[in-house]
Amino acid sequence: MSKVFHRRTTKMPVGIQSLLNEKDARIQQLEGQIEKLTSIVAMSQKNIGALTEQLDDSRQMIEAMRQRRTIWQRLKAVFVVKSA
Repeated sequence: MSKVFHRRTTKMPVGIQSLLNEKDARIQQLEGQIEKLTSIVAMSQKNIGALTEQLDDSRQMIEAMRQRRTIWQRLKAVFVVKSA
């Protein structure tokens, strides 16, 4: 991701060359931070997906507990295919 900045071989004032070197170092540092943050965002999105799935499962379990059904009703819900 890092870009190499080519400079002319002509001599530049020392102050300008120093500023350019500092700028290049800062750009590399910022690119490294961007890569780390991108990976943190990706992990966060993965965690959010997993938590959303767990929440959905929990909601389904709560709904199932609310529906007090007989054993026969539960077996029918599992084994009998609903027609469209």
